[in-house]
Amino acid sequence: MNLRSTFGKKRSCLVICGEGGVGKTSLACQIARWAIAETKDQRLCEHLMLPVLLEEEFRVVEGKSSLLEAIRGQLQALIDEPEPVCVELLTQLLRKQRIIVIVDRFSELNATTREAIVPDSPEFPVNALVITSRIEEKLGRVNKTIIKPLRIEANKLSSFMEAYLMAIAILPQS
Repeated sequence: MNLRSTFGKKRSCLVICGEGGVGKTSLACQIARWAIAETKDQRLCEHLMLPVLLEEEFRVVEGKSSLLEAIRGQLQALIDEPEPVCVELLTQLLRKQRIIVIVDRFSELNATTREAIVPDSPEFPVNALVITSRIEEKLGRVNKTIIKPLRIEANKLSSFMEAYLMAIAILPQS
């Protein structure tokens, strides 16, 4: 899957939507691995991007952005630092696409959390965003790429695997 055209833009929004169990979160985690790939040709864009996964409701913090505070908390845990990253540095990292934010289970989050994620707002600091959802999210007028993984039916799985393995030359062709 080539997502370079999506993440090569100044603002990137990717929505992975589909029914439960089709692999939305697994795909989002693969995208996170591509964001930090060692070789440039495997990355989402030219530079490395630090993935931050948000999968819980945001806490409301008086006078502060609940989205930024959630990202700061995850980043602090990720880098194992006693002090949180300052808001100004975090905002610049988000605006320069040095951090990719993955919001998992968006359609299942409460209204307060969902309302904190407004990618079509000029004040929205996240310029590399991935959302997984059970529904195709509108997200205002933001340009977005939509991926809809499909469930593989059990009766089709064996023929799919056989064709796949032949294609990558693991099985000898008959």
